Amino acid sequence: GIIRDISEKNETLTKLREALEDKDMLNREIHHRVKNNLIVIQSLLRLQSVKAETQDT
Repeated sequence: GIIRDISEKNETLTKLREALEDKDMLNREIHHRVKNNLIVIQSLLRLQSVKAETQDT
């Protein structure tokens, strides 16, 4: 009946909210990892640039 439909709707909404929270958490984790990797790449490029400059002189 109506109560069952409302209960199923509420359960579905709860599952959707949990899935959205999981997705947001995964997006934050991916962003963090990508940012860290880009920082490492930037540092390596900076070191290579400094090394190239010292070899030219």
